[in-house]
Amino acid sequence: MDIINLFHFFIRFKNGKFSLKNQNSDKWVNRSKVAISFMNGLFLPNEKIKVGDFGCGDMKIKKILSELNYHNVLYSGYDCMPQNKDIQLANFNEKIPDEKFDVIFSMGLLEYLDDLEFFLNFIKNNAENIIVSYVIADSENYSDEEIKIKGWKNHLKSHELEAIFTKIGLIIQKSIIVDNGLTKIYLLKI
Repeated sequence: MDIINLFHFFIRFKNGKFSLKNQNSDKWVNRSKVAISFMNGLFLPNEKIKVGDFGCGDMKIKKILSELNYHNVLYSGYDCMPQNKDIQLANFNEKIPDEKFDVIFSMGLLEYLDDLEFFLNFIKNNAENIIVSYVIADSENYSDEEIKIKGWKNHLKSHELEAIFTKIGLIIQKSIIVDNGLTKIYLLKI
């Protein structure tokens, strides 16, 4: 990543984009726990699970997996602003990690993507189980100005997002609305 991109990431961080200022809120912890609960029944007890966490932030998914006694997890975290040495640098608008996983989590990332359909199509070829969260526009809770300040590249209603899932061959296995109607979490399968 060149110095210009690093500068832009710093500006986004300073302005509160990428939700870094709120990453320790109870909403993020609860959202992550709900997402992980979608794994129940997908794997056998003590089965080794390869987990990709795209847009991992502070590796909340890894921490909660450990707290919930998922001990046979091979975890790989990727983020555009790595917060520690265990996180791999990834700008998902430029290049997506080409690695196979049993499950890919993408929490709080989809809104920042230039080409959502391309990203979803790519990860569907790298995991049979995909768990994503998305701040849906159904609630009409965010103005155009707020969306711009957050740096979101897209803000879709749930039926618009689900149409993209269907178009590229992803099947919704489970979904739930959290955060007082603001966010929807999906378990997707190919």
